[in-house]
Amino acid sequence: MTTLPSPTTLPSVTSTFGEGDKRSPHPGSWVWALFRWAGIWGAACLIFVSQNALRYIMRDQPVDWFNALWLEALYWVPWLALTPVLLWAARSKPLGSAAPRSHIAWHLAIMVALSFVQVPAADALQYFAGVHHAGTPPAGGPVQVIDLFRRSFPALVITAWWKYWVFMGLYYAFDYHRRFREREVAAAHLETQLATAHLQALRMQLHPHFLFNALHSAAMLTMMDPEAAHRVLVQLSALLRTTLDRSAAPEVPLSEEIDFMDRYLAIEQIRFQDRLRVDIHADDDALSAVVPNLILQPLVENAVRHGIARRTDARCLTIRAARENGSLVLEVEDDGPGLPPGWTLTPPDGSGVGLTNVRSRLERTYGEQARLELLTPADEAGRPRPGVLARVTIPYRTGGRSGRR
Repeated sequence: MTTLPSPTTLPSVTSTFGEGDKRSPHPGSWVWALFRWAGIWGAACLIFVSQNALRYIMRDQPVDWFNALWLEALYWVPWLALTPVLLWAARSKPLGSAAPRSHIAWHLAIMVALSFVQVPAADALQYFAGVHHAGTPPAGGPVQVIDLFRRSFPALVITAWWKYWVFMGLYYAFDYHRRFREREVAAAHLETQLATAHLQALRMQLHPHFLFNALHSAAMLTMMDPEAAHRVLVQLSALLRTTLDRSAAPEVPLSEEIDFMDRYLAIEQIRFQDRLRVDIHADDDALSAVVPNLILQPLVENAVRHGIARRTDARCLTIRAARENGSLVLEVEDDGPGLPPGWTLTPPDGSGVGLTNVRSRLERTYGEQARLELLTPADEAGRPRPGVLARVTIPYRTGGRSGRR
């Protein structure tokens, strides 16, 4: 396990981030639909069955299960048969603030028509079941049965009306919930696409910036040391091939990221010759972790440009990576002149391409779980020493390609 040194707290600059209609999927079979709606109407039936049984119990009478259960079940059979009509009415004549007022009239007409079908059908089923159960026709014959039906018909029709509206209310409630969930999923999908596009744009932003700086280094060496300039261009060609191969990957193993940094720093060492020494320390756990593609390059470039390049004597650039609990800590340290007094990570001081890119990518990828800090390094005794320590803390995750090449 690599142990990361504890930097002093002054100065410290930290950034922390926070971040007709479609039916629900089902097998599509009419058999499945029949079973589903039979279950729904069966649940409604059981509510009334329990109410019927409770009446007998409260009167201290034995429960007549034929009346409490079987006749009640027969009452709901026509509702099950009429379900396609109910669904057609709900879907073809939707109700709501944006719906035409004529739909209300349509529903009233359908409600009346359905009640004139459901009530006689339920009474007929119950009548024949009662005759079969008793073994004989009821006393008084058909005349008394028709008279009883005529007197109970208005109450039964009104009962059918309110059940019609309960069905419609429940249907629209569940349909609204389904639509709301679909909109949530669609919004989340669009947000993910937007974040992915933004991350891709941030990665692409690094390529011309990095290429310009590398070509600038080669141009500076052309007149002074043509052989060194040639070596820079050869290294740059190999580096660009690696960059293009990895351009579509949002995350890569840290081992590959460090390999990339080895090649990048090889170019800088040609430029600085003996003035640049590079130390890389990473434990095995850290090397197997995945990190955002090109996350180290802007930090290393800043260390070289603002730290190493400003000193004439030999300088050292150190890259560290270690797993700490559930996080991966990446550090890039130089021993240059350090941060200017009063410097902050927020704009305008921290508004360069490199730091802005790193901050935006961490925010988009990890939200509040990521942290970017610029610190003053400290020695073993805790005393501040020259230079700048850039520290990135992200969640530790593994996956993708692994192994250094």
